[in-house]
Amino acid sequence: MPTSTFAWLDHDAEQARRSAELIRALAEPETVDSIGVGSVRDGFAGIFFPGTSTVQTRARYFLLVPWAMQLVAGRHPRDKAQYDRILRDLEARTIAALLAGNGPDEVGIIGRNRRDATKRLASSVYWAALGEWGVRTARDLSRSGYREMVLSRRGRELLEGETGDGTIFQVWDEMPTPPDGFPDQPLEILPPPEEAEYLLTRMASTRAGGVHVGPVSNTPSLLAAVAKNPISAHVPTPWDLPDAVIASDVLREALHHAQVFSLVIQGARLRYVGLLYDAQRNAHLPKSDGEDVLKGLVAQWQRQMQAQSALVLAWVPHLTDMYELLSRFRVNIGAVTRVFLAQWCAAAAQDPVQAMKSQQTTNLITNRECTLKTTNARLVSESALRAWDGSLFGSRPLDYRWAIAQNMLLDCLSGLRD
Repeated sequence: MPTSTFAWLDHDAEQARRSAELIRALAEPETVDSIGVGSVRDGFAGIFFPGTSTVQTRARYFLLVPWAMQLVAGRHPRDKAQYDRILRDLEARTIAALLAGNGPDEVGIIGRNRRDATKRLASSVYWAALGEWGVRTARDLSRSGYREMVLSRRGRELLEGETGDGTIFQVWDEMPTPPDGFPDQPLEILPPPEEAEYLLTRMASTRAGGVHVGPVSNTPSLLAAVAKNPISAHVPTPWDLPDAVIASDVLREALHHAQVFSLVIQGARLRYVGLLYDAQRNAHLPKSDGEDVLKGLVAQWQRQMQAQSALVLAWVPHLTDMYELLSRFRVNIGAVTRVFLAQWCAAAAQDPVQAMKSQQTTNLITNRECTLKTTNARLVSESALRAWDGSLFGSRPLDYRWAIAQNMLLDCLSGLRD
């Protein structure tokens, strides 16, 4: 194992509170993108937290999955059907082991409800991320490519070092060994100390934008910075991290843009939902429960915008700086999206109260949804509106997958204490 470079302190009540909040957040992924800002959101998420996704849950899967894949290879399946059966069986047994090893209220166990009938298995959820974190050293190897290697004679020889010339094709990093009896003995979802330190080491190796960005990827990611001092993860947003943790000027610049963008665009997201509630009333549909909650969220946003007025007004004229930074990480924001963002940001910065009720922003949001969804736009199609369940999506400001990354970090931090 590599020498530890992690600084950490003891647990306290605040960690317990934050951990509980993060667990609840797992059930509420902010994946809805009705106004088309996902390219900016995901661009910053890739810069800050490469290898994370909204469908991931807990950190230990970064080891549970490769352990299962190694076991499949060791069984020498004859064909694709047998390979898939063995893998599904191992993942089903892992689900059972996790359910046996944790309390009834533990959240984040993939397959908790459907067990062996689970459609989205952990191996599909985590495969790409294993390459980003270097747990899978063959970073360009696809899941199907790995299966083909396991099934072919030459592939097995390379994997097992039986070529006669000493050649070995290394797929996996030198990981901690699985616990005895894996995957049939009860498993805790929290990684034990050795595994926790290993996972933090892998997080600390990640580069901003991911491994395929190019030269700029030499910049350590925000995930890497926090992994070296995981106690710093006890903050509600990534821009609340201590300055000492963020050593890179590039990350500081990106965090500044991400913070102001999250604040300003939140108004557009809330405005869209408000227009949906208006459309419901105009169509004489039943009132949704979330409408009263929305009013409170809008009032809160307007107060935040007024409190940060100087910051926002100084930022809006430099939107192109944000696009330029994202483009350095191969994230390109289209011209139509840029026009929409320029118009919304200008209106919100000038008067956040008026922005939530003006005909100008009504037209702007409506036209944006129509551009994205054409005949399926809820604001112009009553059938699409009726299909909406009234959910108050977009209620939480963009955090660029911080809640997911934070949960991984806190899992490891908790594991170090055991």
